[in-house]
Amino acid sequence: MLAEIAPGQYNVIDGNHRLEKAHSMGLKTIQAYRLNSAQHINFLISQKAYTTYIEYWNNKLK
Repeated sequence: MLAEIAPGQYNVIDGNHRLEKAHSMGLKTIQAYRLNSAQHINFLISQKAYTTYIEYWNNKLK
């Protein structure tokens, strides 16, 4: 699953194990779901979850 973490920037948020397996098998592509920020924000169900998630990705972007 790819999620938009900044305008136009998507990161893998679920499925890293599938990417590793695909890589080890020599695959060039893999199917994935892509969520824009409006879709993705719906999964953050509490203020704490939202704050923690934003802090995590802000640190990754630095």
